[in-house]
Amino acid sequence: MITSESKDVPFPELPKGAGQIDNDAAKEFTETKSGLRYRILRQGTGAAPKATNTVRVHYHGWLDNGKVFDSSYRRNEDIFFGLNQVIKG
Repeated sequence: MITSESKDVPFPELPKGAGQIDNDAAKEFTETKSGLRYRILRQGTGAAPKATNTVRVHYHGWLDNGKVFDSSYRRNEDIFFGLNQVIKG
C-alpha cells in the first residue's frame, strides 16, 4: 500500500545542472509499505523503461537532514545501471 504524507515539505535546492523543479511538483511525499518516502520533482516524458533495462542517469541522493550521501552531479559524471539493480522507488 502506498500512502501520501499530508505535511508539506519545502522543495530541496537541486544541484547545478539538474534543471528546474516542475511547477506542479508534489508538495507531499508518498510512502511505500517498505517505508521509502519520495516525491517526483521533475516528471519525465516518453516511454517508461522496463525493470530489465539499463538506464543512463544523473542523480543526487540526500538524507532528511540535508546531508548528501551521493551525487553524480558533484562528480560531473552520469552513470549507467540496470533498473533491477537499485532500490525500488
